[in-house]
Amino acid sequence: MSVDKWLGKALTSLDREDWYDSLESFQGALFRAMRQKNFEEAQELFRRAITKFEEYSLETVFFRKLGEYFLQLSVKIGRKPQTIAIVYETGRSLIENEKYAPAITILKLVIQRSEDDVKDVQETIAHAYEKLAEISGIENDKILLSEQAGLYYVYSKIEKGQKVFNRLAAGGDVKHGSYAVITALIADDITEGEAILKGMATDKGFLAKRRLGKDAYYSFTEQAKDTYQIKDTATYHTLLNEYRQLLSQDPILDRLSKILLKKFPKIEPQGFPGFPGMPFGGGMDFPPGT
Repeated sequence: MSVDKWLGKALTSLDREDWYDSLESFQGALFRAMRQKNFEEAQELFRRAITKFEEYSLETVFFRKLGEYFLQLSVKIGRKPQTIAIVYETGRSLIENEKYAPAITILKLVIQRSEDDVKDVQETIAHAYEKLAEISGIENDKILLSEQAGLYYVYSKIEKGQKVFNRLAAGGDVKHGSYAVITALIADDITEGEAILKGMATDKGFLAKRRLGKDAYYSFTEQAKDTYQIKDTATYHTLLNEYRQLLSQDPILDRLSKILLKKFPKIEPQGFPGFPGMPFGGGMDFPPGT
């Protein structure tokens, strides 16, 4: 079928509320346009499909699958950078239209595929998460969305991340206090980290620190602060290993701890004769959803 026929089929499927057939038909239209190396037509098809998905309030999976396919095809014709720019612009447009969830989905594709600095994209995602938190009518969802906003701000604009996690920590939850401490350390503000730890103990009352010492979050965070203060990379690696169960259960703390790892000095383990040790510590880390 021609591009126009695939497009017509996609629009008809939308009218019938056959969402997956519509997605496949839009993909078929994109494929024909790309095969003909008509990139201008392909980008207009992509924008039109996103607009239609937005109009019908489709689930985020449809936005993600279409974006992934568009990017996949663009690599084959050597137009990846231009396509990433288009996908980014589309994500920002969705935010302007207050379609925050699909915008986040689209923008995460940009982070996955881009080889450039993505701090602006991460900050935009953080902003979208904040907006979702503001409009959510469920308190637990507000908290979860705010956590994501804080994390993406840590990646892009640390001072904003600190504000989000400090606000969450004000509720007295040890977990959020831990997020706030680790974020303060990432910002190289040891004094702030110590103050938050002290506040956590004070809030819990008499002999609180002894009781908190048995709390995995508090114990990990206190040791992380002490280890960072002396920049002991090897001990921090050991700490991450000792608390791997906690970190595996808490993706936010896991990500924050890995970001903090990059603030430690790199070290080289002693290798076997003739086989020098490879550097480790301060390794790469990627945002959630990548």
